[in-house]
Amino acid sequence: MRKVTITSATPSNDVLKRKLLLFAVLVALLPCTEHSGYAQSLSQALSAQAADALPLTSFYDTPVPLPLGNPGELISSEQFDGYQTPPGVTAVRILYHSRSAAGEDVASSGVVLIPYGHPPVGGWPVIAWAHGTSGIARICGPSLMKDVYYSWEDLFEFPMLGYAVVATDYTGLGTNFPHQYLAMDAQAQDVINSVAAARAAQPQLGARWVAVGHSQGGMAVLRVAELESQIKDANYLGSVALAPAADLLANAEYIAHNNPVGDIGLFPYLAFSIESVFPEFRFTEMLSADAAARIGLVENQYCLIPTLIAFGNPQTLAPAWDSDKYVQEFFAENRPYLQSALAPIFVGQGLADVDVLPSITQAAVGQMCKEGDKVEYKTYSGLDHDGLVFGSFADQISWIGSRFAGAAAESNCP
Repeated sequence: MRKVTITSATPSNDVLKRKLLLFAVLVALLPCTEHSGYAQSLSQALSAQAADALPLTSFYDTPVPLPLGNPGELISSEQFDGYQTPPGVTAVRILYHSRSAAGEDVASSGVVLIPYGHPPVGGWPVIAWAHGTSGIARICGPSLMKDVYYSWEDLFEFPMLGYAVVATDYTGLGTNFPHQYLAMDAQAQDVINSVAAARAAQPQLGARWVAVGHSQGGMAVLRVAELESQIKDANYLGSVALAPAADLLANAEYIAHNNPVGDIGLFPYLAFSIESVFPEFRFTEMLSADAAARIGLVENQYCLIPTLIAFGNPQTLAPAWDSDKYVQEFFAENRPYLQSALAPIFVGQGLADVDVLPSITQAAVGQMCKEGDKVEYKTYSGLDHDGLVFGSFADQISWIGSRFAGAAAESNCP
């Protein structure tokens, strides 16, 4: 394989094209991560999960109650060499203070991927990476997976192109707190706070950063854009949202009626999250009695693919799953497109996506444009939920490079 020499954090177009050709050949040989590559049985899925798993060590534990700390304050860090990262890339785990959906002090974990070589003047430019659905159990944090969950699917490429990656696990994946799945304020704050913590752990990181997220992470980085309009961090340069979970109710209703690729298996995650936000909520308002009785499996043992296999059938849902007041309130509160954003946004959507519908993303983008956001929206014919991450990579890199270069962002809002 031809070696690639990283000479700049913002490579020229010709250099970038050559690098992307190399990556295209490489990633074409690799499987997608989040939804595709289903095992044929639950036992095979659990075996594959175990083969990729790393031990949940005491590094991830925090005292109960957690001693108070400021958002983004580093609790601890450790260099870790057990990942399948490209040669020369350094990995450092971080543990840091963040905030729950209700603003409570919580601990989150993650991993920082640092490029080979010496940082440019001002430090490595930073990608704050927000992953798609991995599960709700502690063992489902990407920093507890050998491939950091996304591997070459829009993750390992970044440090090879001269970007440091700060990849949060989200609170509760790794750390001993409930994971508030798709509670946008919780995940957005995990992303924002991870950047400050990573800089404290690794001073060679630069001040400027872009947030990039897929699916659940796409929702998170859209909310980052909104929260930054209040925080006003001049070093935040924008968000890349790929197939974002922007309208939970509309997408959940579609999944409940059509169950694409077993996505009904995501409802136990939603039920767990709603209960963590509204303790009065009961699982049986959303789930069947059988599914509610087995929810301990997803709380403690199953990550994404085993969950979709074990729970991805219509019998998982209660008959009136969407009528409960707490379900309705949770869906109403988590729409990351109703407030203005501080910086530009790139939204990518595969037109063959059956997990996050293109029509739902388009409606959300329309509302973001009405809010006055500067949005570049691109669709990709023939690409599904995971294929989008590969297919849009060149556009992502071009857009991100323009933000760090200080170029004016384009918008194709009407």
